[in-house]
Amino acid sequence: MIKTNTIKTYNLTAMALPFVLTFVLSPEQLEQTPDLNAVTDQVHAYLDQIDQDFSTFKPTSLVSRYQRGELAENEFTEQFKDIMTYTTRAEDMTDGAFNPYFAGKYDPTGMVKGWAIEHAFEAYLEPLLRTEQVTAVVLNGAGDMKVGVMESSDFEWNIGIADPTDNTKMIYQLDIQNGAIATSGMGDDGQHIQPLGLESSLKQATIISDSLIDADILAVAAVAMGRDRFIAYADEYDANGLLVDDQLAEIEL
Repeated sequence: MIKTNTIKTYNLTAMALPFVLTFVLSPEQLEQTPDLNAVTDQVHAYLDQIDQDFSTFKPTSLVSRYQRGELAENEFTEQFKDIMTYTTRAEDMTDGAFNPYFAGKYDPTGMVKGWAIEHAFEAYLEPLLRTEQVTAVVLNGAGDMKVGVMESSDFEWNIGIADPTDNTKMIYQLDIQNGAIATSGMGDDGQHIQPLGLESSLKQATIISDSLIDADILAVAAVAMGRDRFIAYADEYDANGLLVDDQLAEIEL
C-alpha cells in the first residue's frame, strides 16, 4: 500500500488579516505526533505581539507613539530598531520607490507583515524542518508566504499567483521547495504604495526570493516604480517574479 502524506492546516487571524499555517507530515512523522497546536499558538502569539507594537491603527503601539513624538530612543526595542534599519535601507536601495513614510509620518506597514512572517518562520517553523518533525511547512499571510521543506525530502510546494482582477483565478503556477513569495498591488494595501509617477503602470507585482523581507521590498518598489523602470531595476538586481501591467499583460522576470 502506498503511504501518503498528511496535510494539517491551521487558520489564524492576526494584524486584521487571514493567515494560514500548513504542515505536511509523512506517516512516520504523524505517528510521532509533534505538538502542532502549540507551535501554531506560538506563531499566533508572535504575530499578535508584532501587531501590538507596529500597528498604525493602535494608538499605544510603538509606531503610533513614535509618530506622535512620544517614543524615547531608549524605548526602541530590538525589533523596532531592526525594522527601522530595514526600511531605511530599502528606501535607499530602491531610490525612494519603497517609501517608509505615509502622509509625512514614519509608517513601516509595507514591511512589517513580511518581516514578521520571516522571523516567525525562522524561530518556530525552521526547527521542525531541521529536526525532520515535519516534511514541509508554509506560513501564508494574506498572499505573502514563506515556504520550506526538510533537506532530505523531494517534496515541492505548488504555488498559484492570483489574477489581480479576480483572485479566484490563478494566472501562474510555480513549484518551490524553499523560499518566499510576496505580492503587491494598488488594491487592498495599495494605499501604502505611492507611485513615483502620476499612477503606476503595474496592476500587480509578485517577487520570488530567499527572503520574504527582500521579496516584500521589491514587490512594493515594483508597483511604485512602474513597469519599465522596474524591469530595468530587476535586471540589475537579478529579481525574479511576475508582473501584471495596467493592460493585464504578464511579464515574467
